[in-house]
Amino acid sequence: MKNDMVTGMMYDESKQVEKDCKGCSMGKMHKNPFPKASLHRASRPYEIIHTDICGPMQVESIGGSRYLVTFTDDYSRYAVAYFIKKKDEALTKFKEFVNYVENQNGNHNKVKILRSDNGGEYKSNSFSKFCTEKGIVQQFTCPYTPEQNGVAERLNRTILESARSMIYHANLPLVFWAEACNTAVYLHNRSPTVALKDKTPHECIFGEKPDVSNLKVFGCMCYVHIPDSNRRKLDQKSYEAIFVGYPTGTKGYKVYDVKRRKFMISRDVQFLEKKFHNFENPKNDFVFEQKERIEVPDDEKQTVELFDLDRVDELDDQTFNEDQDEFRVDPVVETNINLNETMEQPVNPENDEPVGESETLSTSKTYEERFMENVKNLGPVRQRMIPSKFRDNACPVVESLTSEVDDPESVQRALNGKYAKEWKDAMISEYSSLLENDTWELVPPCDDQNVVGSRWVLKVKRKEDGSIDRFKARVVAQGYSQTKGADYDEVFSPVARHTSLRTLLALANEYDLEVHQMDVRTAFLNGDIDCDIYMQQPEGFVNPDKPDYLCKLQKSIYGLKQSARCWNDTLDGYLKSRGYRKSGADGCIYVKSVKKDGGRISFVILGVYVDDIIPVSNDIQMLNLEKKALSERFKMDDRGEVHYLLGMLIKRDREARVTTISQRNYVERVLSKFGMESCKPVSTPLEPGTKFSELSNEDEKFDTQTYQQAIGCLTYLSVISRPDISAAVGALSQFMAKPSKDHWIGVKRVLRYLKGTLDYGLKYSADKNPTLVGYSDSDWAGDINTRRSTSGYVFQVANSTVSWSSKRQRTVAKSSTEAEYIALSLATQEAIWLQRLLYDVGFKIRKPITIFEDNQGTIELAKNAKYHNRTKHIDICHHFVRERVQSKEINVVYCRTDDMKADILTKGLARSSYEKLRDLIGITSEHCNLIVEVKFISECTFYRELIKWEC
Repeated sequence: MKNDMVTGMMYDESKQVEKDCKGCSMGKMHKNPFPKASLHRASRPYEIIHTDICGPMQVESIGGSRYLVTFTDDYSRYAVAYFIKKKDEALTKFKEFVNYVENQNGNHNKVKILRSDNGGEYKSNSFSKFCTEKGIVQQFTCPYTPEQNGVAERLNRTILESARSMIYHANLPLVFWAEACNTAVYLHNRSPTVALKDKTPHECIFGEKPDVSNLKVFGCMCYVHIPDSNRRKLDQKSYEAIFVGYPTGTKGYKVYDVKRRKFMISRDVQFLEKKFHNFENPKNDFVFEQKERIEVPDDEKQTVELFDLDRVDELDDQTFNEDQDEFRVDPVVETNINLNETMEQPVNPENDEPVGESETLSTSKTYEERFMENVKNLGPVRQRMIPSKFRDNACPVVESLTSEVDDPESVQRALNGKYAKEWKDAMISEYSSLLENDTWELVPPCDDQNVVGSRWVLKVKRKEDGSIDRFKARVVAQGYSQTKGADYDEVFSPVARHTSLRTLLALANEYDLEVHQMDVRTAFLNGDIDCDIYMQQPEGFVNPDKPDYLCKLQKSIYGLKQSARCWNDTLDGYLKSRGYRKSGADGCIYVKSVKKDGGRISFVILGVYVDDIIPVSNDIQMLNLEKKALSERFKMDDRGEVHYLLGMLIKRDREARVTTISQRNYVERVLSKFGMESCKPVSTPLEPGTKFSELSNEDEKFDTQTYQQAIGCLTYLSVISRPDISAAVGALSQFMAKPSKDHWIGVKRVLRYLKGTLDYGLKYSADKNPTLVGYSDSDWAGDINTRRSTSGYVFQVANSTVSWSSKRQRTVAKSSTEAEYIALSLATQEAIWLQRLLYDVGFKIRKPITIFEDNQGTIELAKNAKYHNRTKHIDICHHFVRERVQSKEINVVYCRTDDMKADILTKGLARSSYEKLRDLIGITSEHCNLIVEVKFISECTFYRELIKWEC
């Protein structure tokens, strides 16, 4: 108008333009411009602090953190980062930061101003109270104005960009984000910044230029030196690791040991800066456990149940979330999972819509038929998934790094973890077996029924090297709710003693017998029950047509008090029908012998330990026939020659007639469990003269649960394959009710000894004169609390240690002779039992059995009633030793103390004596090359018929 570019309107310059226009304000308003630089800068370090929280990250860090909180000094731009699991931990970290500033700088530099956004964690009452007490002024940004907290916002962006770049460059899983962020902060403090002139934040704070000669490529491979104290002469001198940063307060490097799955710090590191660890799929090599249900913000409100087992591995790629206020994930656990709902609603792969019920279910079919049909045709299931930006990145480094594959505590945890498909298949297989076996029938409930609960027990079965063998799922009845007299009567069920199994292995090694192993599938389901028991339907497999019905058990099932007995009765009856006879010494040892043409006897010996069956035979054809018969009667897995039995790793060199029994993998797990995998080894588990006293000062008390767990682990080892630690474990086990710190030091010494003897175990070698020999000894008044003695004995079959004991005596012995006599009594009992066991399996022992004793007075007392005045008080139960000597069942022979093999089971010994006796009882390294003289016996007395037998 002013320049006459349009017509129809006059322009009047005298009129003022209306600036207060409501419409313009509402339609055109923009943010006011921000100044290019801060109007006020701090004049001293730590005067003004900028803080911000970044997260949640889509995966937890290895330490379990989800958030990153930073504190940046306005004066120097020096930054400190902390990693937290929840936002409300920000106050704790701020207190640590303030304490750090005050302790390092005294009263010269204190935090005066804290600038942050309006996050609830900063505006909480506790945070405000702390700032008020410290005289710290809180300055908050205006709502939706992150530019006012630009220093903290920009720092977090820089850290995340650097961390992201380092992770992807090194091809590392995302759970290393905390280590990458820590490294990024370390580099930031040593890098120039626009806000400073010719200085780095480090120099502004500490007054010296940073030394960057130690910088290495993040995530590169490296080799870390193993200290001399942690390795033997021929062990490797370094291990392979990943460089993951610079530790605070230590002049060294932080590395991650991939094999042992733990962080280490060392200064002796050799770097390969162009080589990186090959994670085949860094997003899926490690799994982060999904939650069953997740709530997301209202703008995308939906409930997502992560139960699509077929789509566990189909999660989209994720990126770090830089906007910490965008959302917050709160898990809401749902405890009821119905597998039937999942199985009965398959998905049409074309349109992701559920198929109509009429297409999948037939009302004319039984529930069991429909179940099996659905199992066979099971396909993907439509589930509403979390939007990709809200979804956890399914990256399994967490499970691999923080722990090994553990047994899930619940069905939900199993079906939402890395091995969801495997657990699902195991559960379906178990349930199918229950249906095929007619384990129950569904009946309507009644008021007078005692209902037993049910639950799933999930367990990872492992191979001898510790790797996963299979996933095992079982439906278990909650037998604790059974009523005696109504739901059960007798419950006792035997299992083969470990001594019996070791004896069979010793005989097999001596005579080169076949030793195999078989595993009965769902063994307890083969037992018949003689009373009415009603059980709830298993979780996830409730019949939708009869949800209130109960399972009336027709077969025994795991968890019932009488299940083991029912299974044992069934197996016992079948074996007897096959011509087996039960050992009178061990009710779970069965023997079957057949005379073949030419007078040669073939035999099969079965050792039964619940559902594990160990056949031993001198005839492979007969063995195969018996295994076939067992497999036709019961569902069984034939595992061939024995390698891994009841936690024992068994190696046989049949040509050299050498068998070793060890538990290296178990020892390693025990060391890791108690944080002793990198401890310094010692040569003996118990120092000579060590005496443990009862707890007298409550301040010295140690955690009871941890102590009991450690003693339990060590006791298991000492009973199975490590008699060399029996004396130490026996002494320490007396204080499980009230352990002290001194007792825990004793436990740690045993663990340190095991660290240095990882490869040690029992070694069986062929003997020139195979027979049964025993050694008996005691430590007189060794317990300083009760003045009781410790009995110890060792028995060897064919020079192979099969039985041992280290046990405190029940009464106080008045002399060493009396203590030795009581110990000899226990040894005699074991000798008679072993003789009966060997007789039952066909090995004839020449009487009398020799028991070596190093106390001349005890030998005389065993032969006749000398020293009457000094021994007349000894309990009559111990004098049966004399009776056995007189009947020539045993022969007590003197043995020098230096050669007394049982001495290692009674007390701590000096290293030289200890190692000598350890070798004598057959505890050696499986890698130790020994020259073994083997005599092949052409005539033996393995069977009472005294037949000729080619060994």
